[in-house]
Amino acid sequence: MLKQLYSSLSYLAPVVLRPILNYRQSKGKESRERISERWGIPTQPRPQGKLVWLHAASVGELISLLPLIKRISSDMPEIYTLVTTGTVTASKVMQRHMPRLQDNLVHQFAPLDVKSWVERFIKHWKPDLGLFVESELWPNLIFSARRHRTRLMLINARMSNRSYQRWKRLSGFSSKLMSCFDICFAQSNQVADQLRDLGAKDVRSAGNLKFAASPLPFSREEYDRLKSMLKGRKIWVAASTHPGEEEHVFQAHKKLHAIDQKVLTILIPRHPHRGDEVTALAESVGLNVARRKDEVTKNKDVFLIDTIGETGLFYALSPIAFIGGSFVEVGGHNPIEAALHNCALLWGSHVHNFNEVCNILSPAAINVTPKSLDREVRLLQTNNQRSKQLAKLSFDIVQRQSNVVDQLITEMKKLIN
Repeated sequence: MLKQLYSSLSYLAPVVLRPILNYRQSKGKESRERISERWGIPTQPRPQGKLVWLHAASVGELISLLPLIKRISSDMPEIYTLVTTGTVTASKVMQRHMPRLQDNLVHQFAPLDVKSWVERFIKHWKPDLGLFVESELWPNLIFSARRHRTRLMLINARMSNRSYQRWKRLSGFSSKLMSCFDICFAQSNQVADQLRDLGAKDVRSAGNLKFAASPLPFSREEYDRLKSMLKGRKIWVAASTHPGEEEHVFQAHKKLHAIDQKVLTILIPRHPHRGDEVTALAESVGLNVARRKDEVTKNKDVFLIDTIGETGLFYALSPIAFIGGSFVEVGGHNPIEAALHNCALLWGSHVHNFNEVCNILSPAAINVTPKSLDREVRLLQTNNQRSKQLAKLSFDIVQRQSNVVDQLITEMKKLIN
């Protein structure tokens, strides 16, 4: 009943969604040239041969897929790979990585979950195998793929308790949805139990795909240039920050600076378009800001990175990383990226989106509050040996967790052949 209701309502959705997409396009949140892809209209032909389709929501999920895409290329070179995402930022990241991955790879924006749009998408691409990443459970897209005999996997599955309870209240609907997947790979035993309870047939607890990631790439030439420019400064980075967090980072900087004027705070907002807003906030509390395009002179307090795709560069430069989204109820961001660049890790109390990852990395991390942030950064900056020990421990933990790609490739070969 709910399945029919959802499908019926989606027939009315284009009336509402087209104006919304047009508005998002005007704000730069949709691609003007490729907006038709969001309606399920392809902009590239479907190649001959078998095709694996990987769907990720945004940048974080996409980055976690990169090791798997590389393995598909090396282990199944005859397979064509289609990657879909839902954000412009993710598409830009994909375009940067595509030349290094494989020739038989294409990116498309995912269609919104309107029945006619997803039908058009599925009929064109005819994927032999579809992999949905983490919590990307779009009913029309999944049901349509299944109707057209696409084998399906849910990989790196995660589910908050709130989402689990919501799906549990729709038990009949969720059972039909979850039974569409041939196999589900969960990030943890708890998530595996939840998926089974919701109706998934074959569920494995495989660990987190993010642990298999390669270090975020960066320009060695730019690293050397910045290393020289920042010589003598005591650097720490606050990455993927959100509104409500930057003010705490700036207050921490002021306390650190009062003790040691060599301190430089590198701040990377989660959304680079907030650069003007964050600069104004820093200047309102008396801090001097250098933006990414500027030279960082001795009188600068904050180096604001308002660009896309350079987080790896600044993790490589900094021995200490505070992971944003954790002082506010965003739920945290991926600390593995910092661990792979040998950073000592700090995060706040709101890490529910990465509970499993943070629990595994907790022996190598420091939980901080807005009031203790400056103290913990200062302790690490004055105790270089402890900072290096924590960084090495986090790196070693990640390396021990990174065999999940082998499991995925094994099952993919079974399903696609």
